[in-house]
Amino acid sequence: MTKAEAAKETTTKETIKMTNVQAENILSTRVLHTFLDRDLPTQTGYYLAKILDTLESMIRPYLKIKQKKIEKYADRDANGKLLKTPEGGYTIGDGIAYRNELESIQDEVIDLGIEPVVFDFKALREMGIEMLPTGELRVLMPLIDPINIESDDKAKK
Repeated sequence: MTKAEAAKETTTKETIKMTNVQAENILSTRVLHTFLDRDLPTQTGYYLAKILDTLESMIRPYLKIKQKKIEKYADRDANGKLLKTPEGGYTIGDGIAYRNELESIQDEVIDLGIEPVVFDFKALREMGIEMLPTGELRVLMPLIDPINIESDDKAKK
């Protein structure tokens, strides 16, 4: 190993890791999609888009298995159609069996192989990029390396 490789190895950040459930929650909120619709700095937008594509790809096998388990355990109407809740989910007849079958893969950790995106809040504010509400921003926290965070009150002064 060369000195340059050794130096790079010691400065490389940890890559983004999360469970299948965490990844599903990030994607289901669509916060990342919404934020990518903004006119972000090129590098920030590029890496967030790369994270989104990787996340969608890595979660696909989990979602396929989950859908099969929904079809197996969900209640059906007289025509055999899956019954949905008012919120858009499914009514699961045997919730315990459903959860037991999914439990082993829900907490499996996936490694996106991508470092968190450096997210300079001060620079984004100075560029006039509207920040997300705090609750939505929390969804992005596993994907970003935040710097220059200041409260809205301090930023306005």
